[in-house]
Amino acid sequence: MAEIIQRDGTWTFDGETVRIVPGGKAHPVRLALGELAVPVEALAGISFEQERKGGRLRLRLRGGACPVLRAADGRLKDGSDPYVLAVEKDRTGVAEYFVDEVRNALLIEQVPE
Repeated sequence: MAEIIQRDGTWTFDGETVRIVPGGKAHPVRLALGELAVPVEALAGISFEQERKGGRLRLRLRGGACPVLRAADGRLKDGSDPYVLAVEKDRTGVAEYFVDEVRNALLIEQVPE
């Protein structure tokens, strides 16, 4: 199990599902969507994008896996995108561990890219 807690929200991975819970300071769109559960089968990938002051965790979903993303048609900014989590500088190690855990599950489940 892997978990990362940030101001924007909490991401938890139990080996089968990534649970995304928006934090109190999250964008109103993310708060309106509430908690999301993303099964491994719906994932196309995950990445951690290192930045000077922390970074971003980003889930990539398979085409059609999320009606919100389909309706937004790429117009969501990172702050409102429910599948992006801003990571503070002191939590980058946890973010990298989270990415490794999800990628390992994708390999074990043999989910094609």
